[in-house]
Amino acid sequence: MSNALRTDPCSVDLNNISPYFFQVSVIFLGLLQDELFLKVILESFRSRLEKLFLVSIYLHLPNSSESSKMNNDHTQVFLKSLTSIEKDMLEESSISYFQSANALYCRRVK
Repeated sequence: MSNALRTDPCSVDLNNISPYFFQVSVIFLGLLQDELFLKVILESFRSRLEKLFLVSIYLHLPNSSESSKMNNDHTQVFLKSLTSIEKDMLEESSISYFQSANALYCRRVK
């Protein structure tokens, strides 16, 4: 699994491995204190967050320039692979987006 995470962390179905993959990894890091494992986990988390950001743009603004780079099938596969913390982040970004969009709409209506 470590090799797969080093190669392409966004293609690994972490939800299937464990919905709490990153939380469990933090516990293991506390026990093992392995520098290589730390680098792999941090780089994986960073890469997946970048993709999550792009997917979030794709979901909220389907006509944006960033969205045009997204493939719907790959996006759906990636969304199914999200861990619980990644799903929470996506949900929070959606709530924030709709709250800000609603606030802008209300200002225009007045």
